[in-house]
Amino acid sequence: MNPLIVQHNQYSSESYAVYEAGIVEITKRFSNHFSVFGNYTFSKGFDTSTDYNTDYGPQDPTNLNLDRSLSEFDERHKVVIAGVFGSPWKQSILSGFELSPIFSYHSGHPFNLLAGGEVNGDNHTTNERPIGAPRDTGLGPNYFDFDTRLSWRHKLGEKADLQFTAEAVSYT
Repeated sequence: MNPLIVQHNQYSSESYAVYEAGIVEITKRFSNHFSVFGNYTFSKGFDTSTDYNTDYGPQDPTNLNLDRSLSEFDERHKVVIAGVFGSPWKQSILSGFELSPIFSYHSGHPFNLLAGGEVNGDNHTTNERPIGAPRDTGLGPNYFDFDTRLSWRHKLGEKADLQFTAEAVSYT
């Protein structure tokens, strides 16, 4: 071993993941101009490594199973409600409009707590968790988003349409 080499890394793709989920979905078309969709997902994701970035290597590279924890993509609850509202008018200036709102709720995602300094002797300060803290034990905030689309379509003949679309997104 060369004493001038401070760190020698060997990389391999040796991780695994398990994703478990239950989904309830409701779709209802009320008329030719109105339909609604609802979806609820309850899930849990586990893995031993979500990111192959070397900065987020295992706490103990000799025992990867010690890093089995919630995945960074774990999202326990997700609710989506969407609708499509079409203009019921056929021959007026209000014909051809369609409004499509989408509301989503997401529970927070796990993240790694970091010690801020060298803890395990691997010279990677970006993977150093406080002693005894498993991977991804921090939990981010819940968040909501609202997307909406308004479009207007006008027929220009049998084979051509003119369509204008406006979209907006809001996150909280």
